[in-house]
Amino acid sequence: MTMKDLKEPSQPAGIMTDRQPAKCSWAVRLIPAVLLVACALQCDLSQGRELGSADSVAAKTSAKVKDPARADDRLLHAVFVDPPVHARPGSFWDWLNGSITQEQITRDLEAMKRGDVRGGEIWDVAAYADPDGRVPAGPTFLGPESTQLIVHAIREADRLGLEIGVVASSGWNAGGSWIPPQHAGKGLYQSTTTVSGPREFHAELPLPELPKLCPRDALGRPIYLREVAVLAVPHNPSKTIANPNQVVDLTKRVDADGKLRWDVPAGDWDMLRVVCANHGQQLIVPSPNSGGPMIDFFDPRATEFHLHHIVTTILKELGRKSFAGTSFKTLEFDSMELDGFTPWSEAMAGEFQRRVGYSVIRF
Repeated sequence: MTMKDLKEPSQPAGIMTDRQPAKCSWAVRLIPAVLLVACALQCDLSQGRELGSADSVAAKTSAKVKDPARADDRLLHAVFVDPPVHARPGSFWDWLNGSITQEQITRDLEAMKRGDVRGGEIWDVAAYADPDGRVPAGPTFLGPESTQLIVHAIREADRLGLEIGVVASSGWNAGGSWIPPQHAGKGLYQSTTTVSGPREFHAELPLPELPKLCPRDALGRPIYLREVAVLAVPHNPSKTIANPNQVVDLTKRVDADGKLRWDVPAGDWDMLRVVCANHGQQLIVPSPNSGGPMIDFFDPRATEFHLHHIVTTILKELGRKSFAGTSFKTLEFDSMELDGFTPWSEAMAGEFQRRVGYSVIRF
C-alpha cells in the first residue's frame, strides 16, 4: 500500500447527488488503514516472527527452530492440556475459626486433586460473616493441635502429589502470640513542652502519651522504649516551621538521669521528646483462640524471628530438618496494614543516613 492508494476516492460514475460530500480530514480517512496495518503487525509479532520479505522471514524462522537454546520456547500441546503441578491454579484454603478435622483435610485435598488444582494455602482466619455462630472455635494457631493438623495436610498433599503453603499468621499481616515486644510493631511518638527564653532549662521532659495496647510492665512502664531525639523549634500555633535550619537538635544535651540542660534563647520554643515504642496493633480477623501483635515490618530481625518460629514449629512436628522434597512450598505475607501513627523502627534512622547521606532526625 502506497500513499497514492490512500488518496480520497473519486465519485463513482453514474451516481447523482445534490448533497456535498462530508468533510473529513485525510488523517481521519487514514485511521482504518493504520488500524489494519497495526493489527497485522500485532498478529505477526505475537507469533514470534520478524518483519521482512517472505524469504527472510522463512529463513529466520527456520534458524530459530534449529537453535537448541530456543527449543523450549513453544509450549507443547501435551503440556498445555496437562500442565505440571506448579503451573496449575491454586486456592486460598480457609480454615475458618481454625476449626477443621483430619477427615475434612483429606476430603478437601482429594477434591483439589480431582479438580486438577495445584493445592491450597492454609489460612487460619476468623469466620467473619457467621452471625449465627455456626462455625465452632478451633485450636490456637500453631499450638500443638493446630500444628498436628498442618502436618497432616502436608503428608496428605505429599501422598496426592499436590503443593500447599501457609499464610504466615492467623488472620492477616504477620505476627502472633509468640512475638515479644522487641520484635513487635513500633511507632514514633512525641511530647511537647513549651518554654519562653531567655532562661536556663534543666528538667526531664514528659514521656509522650502511648497507645493503650502498648505492652507495659507491672508498674505501667512501656516494656520497649527507645529515645529517638530531643528537638526544639520556634513555637508556632500552626505547628509549622519556615526552615529546617530552625530545628535545634538537643539530643546530646540530655544527662544520664534523663534531664535536659539547655540555655533557652529569647522567644517561645517547643521542646519535643521523641521516642520509639510499641504501637500495640494486633492481627486482623484471627481465629477466636489466636491473635497477637504484629511484627515490626521494618526490622529484618523481627521477620526472621517470626518465620523461624513458624518453620521450626512445623518441622518439629513433621520430624524433619527441612521441607525439601515435601509438598510444603510457601509462606505468604498477605499485606501490611498500619494506621493511626508514624511507623518506626530502631534501625530506621541509621538506615536512612546510610542510604541518602544525611540525617532524618531534624525532618
